[in-house]
Amino acid sequence: MRFCGKTLAVGGYAVLAPAGCGLALPVRSAAMDITVSIRPGYREATTLVLSRNGSPDTAEIPIENTDFYSASDPGSAFAHAACLTLLAYSDATYDRLEITVRTSETKPPGAKLGIGSSAMITVGTIAGLAECIDVRLEEAELFVLSHFSCLLVQGQSSGYDVASVMSQTPIIYKQNGQYHSSIYRLAHAARSGSRLSFLVSQLRALACGDVLPSILPVSLPQFHFYLLKSQQQLDKDTSTAKELQRLAPTYANTQSYEQLIKTSATLINALTTRESSIEYIKKEIQEYRAAQRSFSTENGVEIEPKEISDLIESLSANSIVVGAMCVGAGGYDAFLCITTSVIAEGTFMGFLVVNITL
Repeated sequence: MRFCGKTLAVGGYAVLAPAGCGLALPVRSAAMDITVSIRPGYREATTLVLSRNGSPDTAEIPIENTDFYSASDPGSAFAHAACLTLLAYSDATYDRLEITVRTSETKPPGAKLGIGSSAMITVGTIAGLAECIDVRLEEAELFVLSHFSCLLVQGQSSGYDVASVMSQTPIIYKQNGQYHSSIYRLAHAARSGSRLSFLVSQLRALACGDVLPSILPVSLPQFHFYLLKSQQQLDKDTSTAKELQRLAPTYANTQSYEQLIKTSATLINALTTRESSIEYIKKEIQEYRAAQRSFSTENGVEIEPKEISDLIESLSANSIVVGAMCVGAGGYDAFLCITTSVIAEGTFMGFLVVNITL
């Protein structure tokens, strides 16, 4: 199975709100091939064997070990949690079974962009293992199980990344407050020691219910999108998880958060409505960036570092540029540049340029 990456163009932090929304775009130049196979094992317990990028080196993890955080490689933790989640959901016991997950990733060299490797591993592992053990999953079940599995490892996840990886097209992801609180409660219970098998009926009810987030495919033919990262910042890892951990528990009740949610929705509507003028979209991008900065100031996080802010202002002076803004939630993420036409080679000197082909 092959999956492409994603970027959250609009809606960083806002997509975590019970009624928040985000615009996610596929990043086709960043892809991952995931192959899952099974065979009889030699241990009493089920084991997981991981092989990445064709390497013969493998990491063998007893599947019954529920410590997702002890894996030295984050990819191991996501594949591990995905296998555990599906095996519990399938309501069957697999003794002496060896599960092998092979992943091979293609992405722009040397760049840490936050383009969804964890979601790709999770979705691909659950879907691939389901085929191997003859478990038929509906699309809603694959989404809920993948989102739950990501939460087991990350602690926080809005689910948009899973939805984007599954859709492989531009989507508007609208959160549902009831679903959001339910999936978080179940993941917290599992992380606190509850057996996954005890939570299966509730996961199944979520997947079959009517409280799932809205996932709406959209078309954006009038624009060209480029993910940019300064060559000087290529070694800076995305810091979304660290930034989320810095948020005060009361951030959701702040006025700046309400404004960020509002401007996110307005900008998404402007970008996806054909009748929107370029000048109107430019204005809404500036309002969105202002809301990002206010939220950063009030809540002690850094969405748009000054060095990136200066670069965005410089780029925005280009006549074909509609606007640019930081994406995701963490400082030092790549940022998105929206243009009205294809850029000429050399336009963005000093940047790693990832063309988002829609």
